[in-house]
Amino acid sequence: MPQKTSDKTQVTKNHLQEAFLDLCEQKPIAQIHIKELTDLAGYNRGTFYLYYQDIYDLREQIEEEYIVLFESKALPLIKCVIEGKSLESVAERMQFLVQNRRLLGVLLSSNGDATFTQRLINLTKDFIAKTLSLPADNDKCHYTLEYISYAHIGFMREWLVGNIKLSPEELLAFFLEILHKGPMTVLIENNK
Repeated sequence: MPQKTSDKTQVTKNHLQEAFLDLCEQKPIAQIHIKELTDLAGYNRGTFYLYYQDIYDLREQIEEEYIVLFESKALPLIKCVIEGKSLESVAERMQFLVQNRRLLGVLLSSNGDATFTQRLINLTKDFIAKTLSLPADNDKCHYTLEYISYAHIGFMREWLVGNIKLSPEELLAFFLEILHKGPMTVLIENNK
């Protein structure tokens, strides 16, 4: 019997989260009202308050769930890139981004939370530093990590939020081209 309650709870939370994403695609969180969200999800305000303190708590819980996924799915993708794995093995791991494209697009959009974006950048920096065993006191390594981390998240954000029409496979191939050739070379080559 407890399993049914858990399933029902998860379904309700999923509906509330989907309604939240729908509204975040249209406007900033400060303009989203709980009544509007619950009406869209098909629940009453009391149901909302069973699971969330307020609209910001809802966003935070969604972000926390995504951070766990990011650590278990996206960071291994970065490790595959660092290790120079084949395009096919990297593409397999990229399915995580494809499956979560809408969610991540909303969280990284201008209607999202800048703190969340910074957390992804910091996780990326820390992961790369640990994977490559980089010294903490090396300024050049520090600046390079900043550059790489912001570039990775910015690249992903632009694909998710912008109007880039590349397929996941094309995006990955282009990302690896930039990574291997360097951004200036790719800019010059594509400016012809």
